[in-house]
Amino acid sequence: KEASKILEESLKIFNKYHQKKIVVSILLQLRKIASHLNKNNIEINYLKNALEIAKSGGVPLNFIIRINYKLGKTFFKLKDYNNALKHFTVILNFFKDEKESINKVEYIGLASLYVGLINLEQNNISESKLNLKEAFHIGNKSLKVRFKYHLLRGRYFKNKGNLSQAQKSFRMAFSGIKISDKKYQNIIIDLLMEIAEFYIHHRKDTKKAFYHLQLVEKLISKKTISGIQRALRWNLLMSDYYKFIVKDKEKTTYYNA
Repeated sequence: KEASKILEESLKIFNKYHQKKIVVSILLQLRKIASHLNKNNIEINYLKNALEIAKSGGVPLNFIIRINYKLGKTFFKLKDYNNALKHFTVILNFFKDEKESINKVEYIGLASLYVGLINLEQNNISESKLNLKEAFHIGNKSLKVRFKYHLLRGRYFKNKGNLSQAQKSFRMAFSGIKISDKKYQNIIIDLLMEIAEFYIHHRKDTKKAFYHLQLVEKLISKKTISGIQRALRWNLLMSDYYKFIVKDKEKTTYYNA
């Protein structure tokens, strides 16, 4: 709350003096706080205001791309696929004519991934295949896209009940790659926890579930809000591990003795 108050006061001052880039940066920080608190409507409002200011001029183009990506992700999370598609399409259209740009390949890969998943949800199968193929190809050059691809694809298959494909996608994420890369630590942790949850609830595999939970424990940090949130999820998964796997095995051993 204190951080939000300070940022909101700063916002008023910089807005008064038309410091657009700083205003947009503050709005993005406020969005992050709203996101951590699961205040989705407030998060979207901050992003829309930031986008409106950024589009009025005097703000670097990479801010506009970043805001569209954040809006697309937020709408996707809320299953508002039409609005999500609108923002991801803006990104793809922008980079069609842009020859050189920071994170161009990464943004194309991520936007293609989300558009592919949206097309899957809307039964546009042929378009989805093209989008996902593009994202997969870019994943060979960008670790962030690769991790995100296998996280979201694995989650999609799991939610649809296709457990063998979910397991295959999760496995491919780390094939031939070390998981100690700090640059992508958050998404690596998310992937590992998704895999651990899969082995706890869908495969009842004690060794693999515990192995992935141990990896997360080594990587997780409690110095940030996102780190604390991941630590909370890890604790819940450990609770599930003992509740659904260990105790069940102990009962089986007891009754078979």
